[in-house]
Amino acid sequence: MMYTIGELSRITGLSVKALRFYHKKDLLVPRSVDRETKYRYYDKENVEKARMIRTLRSLNLSLEDIQEILRSGEELTIALEKHRQRMQDEVSRYQNIVRQLDHLLKSEEKIVKLLASKISAFEEKYVEEIYVVSTRYIGNYFDSIDILQEMFEKIKGQVTGRPLNLFYEMDFKEKDADVEACLPIASSLVLPKGITARKLSSTKVISCIYSGSFQDFGHVYEEMMEQIKSLDYKMGLPIREVYIKGPDTEKNENDYQTEIQIPIED
Repeated sequence: MMYTIGELSRITGLSVKALRFYHKKDLLVPRSVDRETKYRYYDKENVEKARMIRTLRSLNLSLEDIQEILRSGEELTIALEKHRQRMQDEVSRYQNIVRQLDHLLKSEEKIVKLLASKISAFEEKYVEEIYVVSTRYIGNYFDSIDILQEMFEKIKGQVTGRPLNLFYEMDFKEKDADVEACLPIASSLVLPKGITARKLSSTKVISCIYSGSFQDFGHVYEEMMEQIKSLDYKMGLPIREVYIKGPDTEKNENDYQTEIQIPIED
């Protein structure tokens, strides 16, 4: 199974810019690069390596430290124990990192099984056309929470379904993401002055429902992309995330429920 750089970005949460930089530094070398187009293609081994790099970077290891771990083949648990000892010298600043290290030293197999149990069966379907009030913006993914709340306040009692976001790019971006925040409404609704609606057309998608934190979406996208590629479909845009249960209904992020819909073409 091969992935483009944009697909790998969505799966791992690493920006395309970061992936290109890691290639330049020989930290994450693609499985192949097209000689004519220069497009990079990544395999499953690259996916796991990218996740390791992202995790180790989040734990404050330098690129030089990560490169040494990957080059020397030092056992990951041993390397993490060494870093944990260094962090304990500044416990007040690094308590959160130490907890993450403890978590990483647990069985990865248990984590994978737990994530798998939270993903529903994949469904190939047509989503019906709906009318929405929406705001398209460039920014952080989580900016949509405040935007959706602001729109909701303007059309109180007129929302007919759960909020959703449309993502117009395949690759993951820490900022400057192209997102459209949407609230479903009835087509006949008379809107307040300054508020406009539009129709989201019916489209064919592969969808699944994931129960859990937004932070774990990378694994879900990986499973969905594998399913789509195995059926010889092409992935389209925008990707939709429908927030069945979210911050507005649940206090614990592990209780969130999200339906992810990826458009497909023959």
